[in-house]
Amino acid sequence: MVRPLARTVRHLLTAVCLLVGVACAVEVALRVDRVLAAKRDRAGQPTLVVPSPVCYAELKPLVRIERNGRTLQTSSFGTRGPEPAVPKPDGTLRLLVLGDESTLALDAEREQTFAAAIETTLAEQTGQPVEVVNAAVPGGCPLVCALQYRHRLAALDADAVLLVLEAGDVVDDLRVRPHLRTDDDGRPVACAHPATRSVGPTWQSELIVADAAIRQATLRWLTASPAVRSDTLCPKRRLEWIADPDAWATPLVDMLGPVRLLRDDAVAGGATFHLAAVPIPVETRTGQSNPWTVVGRFALAEGIDWIDAGPGFARQSQPESLFAPPSGCDRPLLSPRGHALLGQAIAAHLLGRR
Repeated sequence: MVRPLARTVRHLLTAVCLLVGVACAVEVALRVDRVLAAKRDRAGQPTLVVPSPVCYAELKPLVRIERNGRTLQTSSFGTRGPEPAVPKPDGTLRLLVLGDESTLALDAEREQTFAAAIETTLAEQTGQPVEVVNAAVPGGCPLVCALQYRHRLAALDADAVLLVLEAGDVVDDLRVRPHLRTDDDGRPVACAHPATRSVGPTWQSELIVADAAIRQATLRWLTASPAVRSDTLCPKRRLEWIADPDAWATPLVDMLGPVRLLRDDAVAGGATFHLAAVPIPVETRTGQSNPWTVVGRFALAEGIDWIDAGPGFARQSQPESLFAPPSGCDRPLLSPRGHALLGQAIAAHLLGRR
């Protein structure tokens, strides 16, 4: 009786030691990767996107870098391009554009982005000075944009605020939401990037494996629908909601919630608010439904001005030319023609609302 018990205990101890050894090996590997990544960052070009204590991430203010043969500069507000004048010049129509990397379009010249196309079209049609301020942030989502506006960009006194959604925003919201802080009424207050936290190290933050496990558990809790697995941050899954929006109902509702906050803040500041989305190739294929229909229904229910450029893209000859060739990116990018078409469509809609 004693020998079988001792053998069982020995086997259990061996298994525990093996598990501990594997966990230690993974921890060491993750720490080495973190150190190497930090060295790569320091050796590379100046960082354009930096962690934020209030809106998770933002463009680094007043930076000027060379990228892919073009010069990129940011203002003191963390917007792409020259410094917006404060107070706003009399007679100038200022449009603030919020979104993610598809809107910022760092791989395109500033003059070739749809934000610039909006500016050019509005100026030509209205005959007055127009300034479109591109305040998009790579990895952004409506939650990040709403906090950006509340904490920093409302000071620009824009006449109109345009939030441009992108198909990957659903997953970006899942990535950012675990860091959200709300007030007593449940309204978003801040979303601090982990790198900006001033608190001392904890056992969780010191153990990378434990930290990753806890974050995955948090994401599993957030993704209430059984069809949405906890590995939603995988780049290959960024567009899965398009095939079955009902299965992604909870993440979609969470992603769209901050749009109300941004709308209310913009209107309170005297600006009009508009919502649009970057079209994706599936919208231009015959027989395919418009994946942004769910957003259109949300906008109608909330009384939000919704700009749907998808049908215009679908009517174009050679619609494939509206998108850039795949370049290893996990999402479709607009070509110069696509940027021009989207900018003109948004500007025409805004002119029709005047």
